[in-house]
Amino acid sequence: MKNWIGISLGDVTGIGPEVALKAVAAEAANDATKYLFIGDEKILARLNEKTSLNLPLKKFSGYGDSGRFSVANPLAESLPENLLAGSPLAANAAVAALRDGGQRCLRGELDVLVTAPVNKKSIVDAGHKFV
Repeated sequence: MKNWIGISLGDVTGIGPEVALKAVAAEAANDATKYLFIGDEKILARLNEKTSLNLPLKKFSGYGDSGRFSVANPLAESLPENLLAGSPLAANAAVAALRDGGQRCLRGELDVLVTAPVNKKSIVDAGHKFV
């Protein structure tokens, strides 16, 4: 076991990122696990501040990193603020995070991938085959 848990942020227009942050904040004091949030770094940072959780988030730089709370964005750019629910951009970001996390697991880089809630309808509407 590498002691890394990956967490895809889910639908950024819904409860996904908040659920992910609050769950990790509630459990982090009880273990020495390293957490890799997979999704938009700016959205997660704003939410971390808004909820006053103040997890010491940092941009992922590698599995040898000394930090416990890292964020890796599988997209080349951050998402715009204030996306509407059901946004194709949010759906594409959720799928990208799931794919990235799954690939990291298959390569043996993560012990497990936890998936925050997604909007399945918006994913299908954005053109993805999703079951």
